[in-house]
Amino acid sequence: MRFPPGFSIGSPGSACKLQRSLYGLKQALRNWFAKLRNSLLNFGFQQSKADYTLFTFTRDQDFVAVLIYVDDILLAGNNNLLVIKLRFILALVSKSRILANLNIFSVLNFLVAPLVYF
Repeated sequence: MRFPPGFSIGSPGSACKLQRSLYGLKQALRNWFAKLRNSLLNFGFQQSKADYTLFTFTRDQDFVAVLIYVDDILLAGNNNLLVIKLRFILALVSKSRILANLNIFSVLNFLVAPLVYF
C-alpha cells in the first residue's frame, strides 16, 4: 500500500484503518445495502421475512414493492406518482442513477402494459 502525498507515516509496525468501504469489495455492497435498508424502513417499508431484499409499502389503496438484486433496484407499484417520488428519493439516498424503465431484470423479460381498467 502506498500512502497519499502529505500523509505522515506512523511508527513502524502500525496499521492504517480505512474509514469507509472501497467500491468493488464485498463489504461495499453490504454497507450500501444496510444504508438503503435503513432508509426504506424509515420511509415505512416492511422488509419481507421470506426474501430480505424485498420491501413493501402499503397505505390505503397504494402499494409499492422494492426489490434489490446485487446493486440494482426494481420498483413496482399501483400509484405512479408514489413510485416516481420514491425513485428520486432512493437516487439521492443511495447516490445512484436512474437508468431506464424496466425491460430485463435478471434473466426475465418484462413488458410494461398500459393501465387498463376492467
